[in-house]
Amino acid sequence: MPAIEVEIIPKVVLLLQKDIILNDVLSLTELDKCPACYGISLCEDFQSGRVELLGRHKFRIFTNFNLKNVYWGKLNNATIVLKKLAHDSELKYFDQILCEEAKKYEYNSKKCYPSSAARILTSHVRIDDLSTLKNFDKTDLLRCSSSLVLGRLRDKFQENSDVYFFTLLLLNPEPIILQTFTSENGWPFPRYLGACGRVIAEEYVGPSLSSFQNAPLQMRMNLALQVTHIAQSLTNTSVGLHLYMTDVSFHNFAVTTNGRVILVDTENIIIVDHEAITNNDFYQSDYDGNHLTFSVYDLCSHKIADHNFYVVCQGLLADTPWFDEVKGGLLHDLPNWIDERWQLRNLIAECVNPSVKYGRFTVFLSLQAALQNALSDF
Repeated sequence: MPAIEVEIIPKVVLLLQKDIILNDVLSLTELDKCPACYGISLCEDFQSGRVELLGRHKFRIFTNFNLKNVYWGKLNNATIVLKKLAHDSELKYFDQILCEEAKKYEYNSKKCYPSSAARILTSHVRIDDLSTLKNFDKTDLLRCSSSLVLGRLRDKFQENSDVYFFTLLLLNPEPIILQTFTSENGWPFPRYLGACGRVIAEEYVGPSLSSFQNAPLQMRMNLALQVTHIAQSLTNTSVGLHLYMTDVSFHNFAVTTNGRVILVDTENIIIVDHEAITNNDFYQSDYDGNHLTFSVYDLCSHKIADHNFYVVCQGLLADTPWFDEVKGGLLHDLPNWIDERWQLRNLIAECVNPSVKYGRFTVFLSLQAALQNALSDF
């Protein structure tokens, strides 16, 4: 081989490495956008190299196909999940709207600087009035949260700037949810580790619930029982709030190494202040076998709703769930002797589409009891 080719090859390899490998995890953070970001509590770990990308997530080329902007990483030898909380196109649009809204006040720059625009908006728009910003797609957290709820969320928020809180409320409130309803206090959510720019870090819980579609029946029944407990605990909390899940799928739940089910995607949660509701009526969610539909107005205006019970029964347990992630639902291929003894299929069907008004509230408890009793048969 000619000497000139020998010299060129190492240079080509270096160029390829530079182009393909994401050498610096800081390149994901977009720190120049701060404070129109999620916080800086974890930036020291990013800058020191303690936060690393793992596996294919090291490669720059992977970012072109990573539509969810979710990355596996490592912090102090523990596996973590890094989230940008939006697609690149959504972040670009968010910045554009930030600047357009800021121009209604004192923002006169011809070029869009999200950092300046976010500061200006935060200084002119009260957090209680964020839902009036019509150009932003309203996040679920803002759909009916009262001033009291928003105040409680802000008190639990660990970052020291209102602009971070403001940004997350408008873009994706998952870090706010995780810092308010912490795993340390028993909530079925992953542990929040912090943020650096437009990246947050959470603990890696484990594989998604969809990974257990071929698990032994006893394990799947235990997982099914756990998701019913999650639905119940979020509906009847001990803090005077109802947390309604508006995006339920197998991929939004994960299972820890000790078999505990965790809701790992908390972006789509509506919070209702129980004490702020004057309508004492119950609300029954309407059945739709094709896709998840719900009335924001009804969830926000009733003392309690069976919404969580419905979405778990239809979205995870029914033999025809909304999504095809697990064929036949989590309890597929039930032996006839178990079903005949505990009537699980009938209870799930009645939970999905109750024959008696408000019957879902009671049948859901019967389903839980039946699952518990069926597990004792093993």
